[in-house]
Formats: sequence, C-alpha cells, structure tokens
Amino acid sequence: MSPQLAPVTSDDYKPAAPSLPSQLGIVAEMLAALDTQTNAGQRHTMGKVVGILAPHVGRRASVRLRMARTIDELAHEARRIVPDAPIFRHHAEELVLALRAVL
Repeated sequence: MSPQLAPVTSDDYKPAAPSLPSQLGIVAEMLAALDTQTNAGQRHTMGKVVGILAPHVGRRASVRLRMARTIDELAHEARRIVPDAPIFRHHAEELVLALRAVL
C-alpha cells in the first residue's frame, strides 16, 4: 500500500517577496525609461513606482514624514493627464537614495 500524498496547490509554491534592494534596482530601471514612454505609459510606470516604494516608507519611522510627503507628490504627479517625468524622476530618485541610506 502506498502512502497518500496531499494534493499540491499553488500556495505551496509562492515566490518570496523581492527584497527592497532588488526592488530599488527595478525602480531605477523604470525611472530611466520614462523619457521613452507616452504620457499614458509614463502614468502607468509612475503608478507602479509609487506602488513599489510606498509600502517601504511606513517601515522607516526616522524619516517617515518626509518620505510620506514625497510619496504623496509622486502619486499626485502620476495621476496628472500630462505628467512631468523629470520632476517625478527627481523626487523618486531622492526617495530611492533615502531608502537605500536606511537599509
């Protein structure tokens, strides 16, 4: 008689969440590509960047207020019909540097 095995589900193979340093590298690549995108593409990418960075701000209490304001500015820019990619990139790059500094 063979032993019964539990069925395999997708829950058994959940990938680990990417680390913050690897996510910051992805954000840098996304920011570098902003100039080559349409306005709609920029808004999409900007929204993704905000989505990646925002959860990490709450974990860093020492600079949370300043980072939260920056996230708010990034989210506002990402919602504009014609976003200002250079301003968004500048603020996002500053936030990435701040997050790297507290790792």
